[in-house]
Amino acid sequence: MREESATGTGPGPCEGAGRELTVLYRGPLASCDYDCPYCPFAKRRDSREQLRADRAALERFTNWAAERTEDRLSLLFTPWGEGLVRSWYRRALTELSHLPHVRRVAIQTNLSCRTDWLGTADPDALALWCTYHPGQTPYERFVAKCGELVVRGVRFSVGIVGLPEHLAAARRLRAALPAHVYLWVNAAEGRAYTDAEAEQWTAIDPLFGYSRHPHESAGLPCRTGSSVISVDGDGTVRRCHFVRDALGNLYDGSYRAALRPRPCTRAVCDCHIGYVHLETLPLYDVFAGGVLERIPARIPATRAPGAVPVPLGPTRLTA
Repeated sequence: MREESATGTGPGPCEGAGRELTVLYRGPLASCDYDCPYCPFAKRRDSREQLRADRAALERFTNWAAERTEDRLSLLFTPWGEGLVRSWYRRALTELSHLPHVRRVAIQTNLSCRTDWLGTADPDALALWCTYHPGQTPYERFVAKCGELVVRGVRFSVGIVGLPEHLAAARRLRAALPAHVYLWVNAAEGRAYTDAEAEQWTAIDPLFGYSRHPHESAGLPCRTGSSVISVDGDGTVRRCHFVRDALGNLYDGSYRAALRPRPCTRAVCDCHIGYVHLETLPLYDVFAGGVLERIPARIPATRAPGAVPVPLGPTRLTA
């Protein structure tokens, strides 16, 4: 089992000039095998040239991460499209999972890919952030893929967008998943929830309250820009995906001098991969050891109102 800091991603002790660093990588890939009407990203059909460029950018980033042995890295891939249907993403995650200085490597995915490639990855380091999209894939197929992950001992969370038409599917999915698999619910972008609606979603995901409303963030301390950065395919480093000011470039090392604590410059933060890093929220404790893959340290109970969270069960099960 790999040594982890309290969060698995946050600041922790390190030796010499190295540091704990969480990197969110988003290359030029924008093609997806799904076409969700609520997806916030504009999708395109990537040309062969665009796919080659994305592959080259990812390989460059993977090489950087492999050579950055003085740091302790936690890496989350947040592609605009679906990465795991591309061989170079599967290969990158597998290779990175075996590096001793990589605490965790994770990716956001719709889980439409095959799962046999996971047999060559290190399950102590690799994790998946999976989203179920009703209407884009048969329910039975998605649940079967989740079952394959359980058998393979892969750390993963599952989520769904909190739209009214998804409620029945979310309830069905929560009932089908093992108790140790966390099912999160994302508030739909721009949607206001009544208390009654929020209660329905909270019965499925007791942590839904963190997603229900955007978080005021202006002037508040945030780990982004200090121990957390985002990187694009060209290597431009920003504090996060939502603040466009550049801190430097990953590959010439110019970003290092800019890493320091700083307040948020946005009025609100409404995306989990952003507000999870706000120091005014307790989410590094809530998700301790699983910040990247969105797995709480203790899975919240969903069977009864007011139930006490139960300890996180084992993720490595046998068939």
